[in-house]
Amino acid sequence: MASFLRQGSRNMYVKAALILLLCSTVSCDLIFIHLYGYSVTGDTADTFNTTKPQECADACYDYSGCIAFRMVWNTGQCYFYLTVRNIVYDASECGFYIYSMTVPTYVQGRTLSSPIDQQTQNLVYYTYYSCPAYWSTSTSKKRCRYTMAESTCNEYAPFLEASWNASDSKCYMPFYTSTLTCPDDVYTYDQYEWNTNYVYCYYYLNEWTPSGDSDLYKQANDYCSAQVGGRVVDILSDDENAYIATYLSENETMIIGLIPKNGTVSTLDDLEWNSGMPKDYVNFTNGAEPTPTNSFKLTVINAAGQWDTAAETMNFKGLVCKRDVINSLTVA
Repeated sequence: MASFLRQGSRNMYVKAALILLLCSTVSCDLIFIHLYGYSVTGDTADTFNTTKPQECADACYDYSGCIAFRMVWNTGQCYFYLTVRNIVYDASECGFYIYSMTVPTYVQGRTLSSPIDQQTQNLVYYTYYSCPAYWSTSTSKKRCRYTMAESTCNEYAPFLEASWNASDSKCYMPFYTSTLTCPDDVYTYDQYEWNTNYVYCYYYLNEWTPSGDSDLYKQANDYCSAQVGGRVVDILSDDENAYIATYLSENETMIIGLIPKNGTVSTLDDLEWNSGMPKDYVNFTNGAEPTPTNSFKLTVINAAGQWDTAAETMNFKGLVCKRDVINSLTVA
């Protein structure tokens, strides 16, 4: 069983099928998956002093390369994991949390038996390269390799096809060609330098216009979902903001996915991204951030890339819909 950890504004919008399979009894809008009855095998880095999973999740998110953590309840500490080799059933364990990868990794010819195996594969290849994170390629470029003990190599999930070579004390895995694609050819693939862990597909719907003035964000998001299976775009960096603004001309605005957490909006902290991604980047025009006296309507972007939440009149032009990519690995 798995549950999901809310990190303030970080309520992950999860679409991957494997996550949906885990969601029959839990909420599915969160960024770290709490594993009940499973243990993670991998390499740890630093520890963090806290008894609160949410605090550890925030610290893990900010720690370079952290993809999982373990709460050690009786010590007041949590451990950061930089790699995951396997996730195995352990009825007595309830302290592990793994990063919820929205980009599924599929390997040609490999059929996985469970959502847990799919999450394991996603985390092993979370950098979207031909080899697992921190591994290198052999001279022939036909295998991936990393120096480690035989016992460590044997900890990898069997479907990952890891094998240890005594002659050089290295663990080997198949070398793949990694291809990032959009769900279909209507989307444009793009990646921003701010964080290579986030890769997205975009589609511009220029024909959308709202029907009336009520529930404008819901109208927009429902239209994205119905037309191309995406969501109203969230904006996570200055580069991405500039890209979205190119779809607009002077005096035009477009709805973006910065929405209320619980209905009432008095400050910026009351807003979150529809995708659950961290609200680390904002670009409001002066005086446009929500305040107790500045009533929130919805969040829009203009042609200059500035955001507003309280404009009385808005000249909408289309929508940008956003989806995650698919990572496909094929034998090189």
